[in-house]
Amino acid sequence: MNLSTDFLLPHRRELTKNETTTTNTLLDVSLEYKLSYEHGMDGYWCECLPGYTGINCETKINECEHQPCGPNGNCLDLVNEFKCNCYPGYTGATCKENINECITLSPCTHQSKCIDLKPDYTNGNKNTAELALNQQTDNSTWTYYCDCNDLNMQLFKMNQNKHVMYTGMNCSVELNACQTKKHMCLHESTCESVLIDQVNNHHGIKCVCKPGFTGQYCEILTTIRLDGSYSPKPVLVSSNENEFHLKFEFRIQSAQLYAAKKNGFGVPIFYAEKIANKSVLSNQSLLLFKLNAFPKFLNVWNKQLNLNEKIAFYESDNAWHSLEISKQSPDNLIKLVYSVETLGLTQTKLIKLTATDLLSKESEFISIRFGKVYQKTEEYSSTMCLRDVMLNEKHVFMSSRPDTDVKYGCNLIKNECEANESSNYCEHGSKCSYKWFSNDCSECEYPFYGERCQLGLLYF
Repeated sequence: MNLSTDFLLPHRRELTKNETTTTNTLLDVSLEYKLSYEHGMDGYWCECLPGYTGINCETKINECEHQPCGPNGNCLDLVNEFKCNCYPGYTGATCKENINECITLSPCTHQSKCIDLKPDYTNGNKNTAELALNQQTDNSTWTYYCDCNDLNMQLFKMNQNKHVMYTGMNCSVELNACQTKKHMCLHESTCESVLIDQVNNHHGIKCVCKPGFTGQYCEILTTIRLDGSYSPKPVLVSSNENEFHLKFEFRIQSAQLYAAKKNGFGVPIFYAEKIANKSVLSNQSLLLFKLNAFPKFLNVWNKQLNLNEKIAFYESDNAWHSLEISKQSPDNLIKLVYSVETLGLTQTKLIKLTATDLLSKESEFISIRFGKVYQKTEEYSSTMCLRDVMLNEKHVFMSSRPDTDVKYGCNLIKNECEANESSNYCEHGSKCSYKWFSNDCSECEYPFYGERCQLGLLYF
């Protein structure tokens, strides 16, 4: 059979890499197509060079169409081949091999620890590690990480100070602002040097406050004391809010717990009630629950709701106890978390408010009152300290505000009652009770009276 390519329709087939342009190959290829005698005189067949396609080989094949470089590199389309320009951190023909910069570069100075990373370019972010650091962008594109924090901690252990620290991409930038500005951090706060502007090598300080203080230089007190003579204004939360979060720490005198145990009601820490507006008195309100302290437990109580939950309580004159109260929507749940950080102790209690209308009415508030006996107008039986009272991450009590009804600080006075027998602080055999902020001689023996029972009635 004598077959001529003149009888082929205008068509072509790309040769595979294993085929050559021999006569036999052309014959085999031509047999794959249907002959057309009608259009035979017009027919031809184009043998395309590798990298091109189309009837007339007019179209260049895009070798990068199927993304051979993946997310870790940029594909450069060439003729019948491609080239991957890998992003920082990767190498190889298709950018699949991770580069360990900790070995190839040894970038971390001052013997800081180097951690090799695998940059994530799947989101299209092609910043280099240095660019990501300088612009404070997401560190997902970092190729390595120098642990300056670990270095600074080791230096602190050796030198017992934080006057000199290191930062920067390679822990090469020395921070020393605390050498001259440490005195600006008040109330025994810790001074840390920080890098403000790496380009201009501008350093500053950061004051890390101890609990009970806040502010740029820890100059603001957030600790208040309740001495049994008053209660601070209520903390108000709109009951229309789906959620709220109240957190605070308290410290209470153990002797007071045992004294209050006799009355069966314990020491009031706080109570939460529902009020119609900010001016309504507590005897016109609806109680949600009370939280009182006893020698061995905290009691969450509301008789009308059949609520009587107990949380184990660690009694100590020196321990600060942490409480978190949060309202969780939509099930009228109150979550209490009690913890003592120094002991690693944490307990959680979920309280279901069974009266479904308690939190549902509009234009109402939840009022939280510290250190006051519920529905007793002038009875404040709590002697304790509160610090860092936070409502939705904002301080409630701050000495920078004009809160004239709050007493700041938790400085205990000298316990004169310990040496009562020798010093006779309370005279004429009267009993002395130390209440942190006062030495109480109120139980004077008749006929004596006065602050220290030093005065007596005269009879004529």
